[in-house]
Parts: sequence; structure tokens; C-alpha cells
Amino acid sequence: MLGVLSSRGCATNSHRFNACKLACEKTSVASNDLNPVAGEQSGPTALYGTAAGGITSAPWHLNRGLSWRRALLRMPGAMARPRRARGRATHSVSRGMKGLRLVLVQPEQLKAAQTIHELCPVWCRSEAALDALAWVMKSNTDTSEVLIKTCAIDALYGTRVRWIDRQRVVDHVHYTLANCDHHQVTTADPKLVEYLAAVKLADKTIRHYNSFASKYAHFFVNPSFPILDRFAVFGLRECLGRKALRLDPSYTAFAQAFSTLAQGLDSDTRRLDHYLWLIGQYHRRAVGRINPEIREAFDAHPREVAQLIG
Repeated sequence: MLGVLSSRGCATNSHRFNACKLACEKTSVASNDLNPVAGEQSGPTALYGTAAGGITSAPWHLNRGLSWRRALLRMPGAMARPRRARGRATHSVSRGMKGLRLVLVQPEQLKAAQTIHELCPVWCRSEAALDALAWVMKSNTDTSEVLIKTCAIDALYGTRVRWIDRQRVVDHVHYTLANCDHHQVTTADPKLVEYLAAVKLADKTIRHYNSFASKYAHFFVNPSFPILDRFAVFGLRECLGRKALRLDPSYTAFAQAFSTLAQGLDSDTRRLDHYLWLIGQYHRRAVGRINPEIREAFDAHPREVAQLIG
């Protein structure tokens, strides 16, 4: 049995298993017990040798009374127990965002994103039109103004608000913004966007217009609200890793990931949104359909694209 316990590679795992089980169940002598007649040690310490004169001291799993299953893992030549990996942040990120590979965004990349944005006239005009509309219609408590702004967002950004739901969306936005806490507006609380997105339909079901709600909040409530878009999600997953965000995240999770990436950047929300949208478009250009204006800009300006991707 001792030969089995001390051998490496000679005995099979089953032999080690049976021998270790037998040794742990039948060995009850303490490691420091002495033979009163001969003055020699007995028990596991005697078998394995003393720490001073022998090869090694008795295995600690035999002295501490561990179960034979746990002792098996401490045997010489036994396979190590696989340890569960514990994800740790690879960079300084916010709480709850562990296990991420944070890619730092450089100022040159943000500048390249702005350059490409300015080379896309349709994109620029759409934003300018919504900014002008926000300047003229500043109230979100007038149903008529909310209707105009809702139609403008849906037409220019394709948020897919069904025409049959449009009036319910308008009433819901009007009611939510008229009764919300002003602190939620000034601090860009993501919960406000989630309230805006959850529209109760005629059949009593809830439809979540997350993209529409985030765009409405960004242009007409507070520009500090990040815009939730599928290409912005792709961009965040490229920067933070795929574990950072699901493909269909809640707005709160999206805003948290956006805030994590924005830490330490000298950039406003819209400029970072431009960067993420372009990065998402760039990495999806080969596997999916992207905006045709952006594709033309990528093909016509490879230098700016190279600066964009870093």
C-alpha cells in the first residue's frame, strides 16, 4: 500500500483511490505519537519519515482528519482539482462590470469619428433637424408637440413605432414626462428611459420601444442620455468584450456600459455615441447590412477609418 501511495505514474488512479481511502479510514494514530517501548514514532509520521530526518513529514491530510475524497487530491501524483475561474477586471471599471477587457478610446479615434460624421451629410442633417426642433418645441407637456417630435424621431431614425401604437406612445410619453421626478431628468437616470419605453397597448400588453425612448430622451429631454442602437451595442461589445453586454440589453445595462467606457474621456455623450455607432458599423460591415452612407464613407476615406479603429 505504501508503494502505491508514494509512487508516481506506476499505479493507476483506481489504485490510488482505494489505497488512500483505506489509509484515511483506518489511520487514527496522531502524527506525533511515540512508541513507548522502542522510542520510535508510529502512525503516519513514522511511515513517511520525520520532518527533520526523513524524506518528508506526514501528509497533512492524514493529520487533519480530512475525508478520503479530499485526501485523494493531496496524494503524490494525483491530478489537481480544477479550480473555478474567478473573473477579474482587466482594467479599472465600475462595480458590477467585472471580467471585461476594456479597450481605451484614444482622442485620435474620437476625432476620426467626428471627421467621418461630418462626411455624412444625411446623418448631420438629421441631427441638426432634431436639435432645431428641440430648440423650437421645448415643452414635453404639450401633446401636439410630443406628437410632432415622436413622428420626427421615428421618420429620421427608423425606430419602428407602429402607426397603430403611435397615439398611445404619444400619450404615454406625455404622461411620463409630466409626472416624472425632475431629478431623473437632470441626472439622466436610465430608469426614466425604461419608463418611457414601456408602452401599454390596447390589448393590455406592454411593448418596449427602447430605441425610440432613448433617442427621444437624448434629443428632447437631456442630451446626457446615451442613444441605444444595435450598432452602438456592437461598438460597446467591441470595446468592453462580449461578456459586458447582451445583444438585446436593457437600457440600464446599456447606460452602465456606456458610462464605464466614458470614464476618463474628455468627450460628451454625442461624440462618444458617434464613435460607438461607427465602430459597430465597421465591425458588422462584412457580416450584415450597414448604413449605405456609412459604407460609402468607409470606402472613400480609408485614412480616417484607420484612425477610427486605432
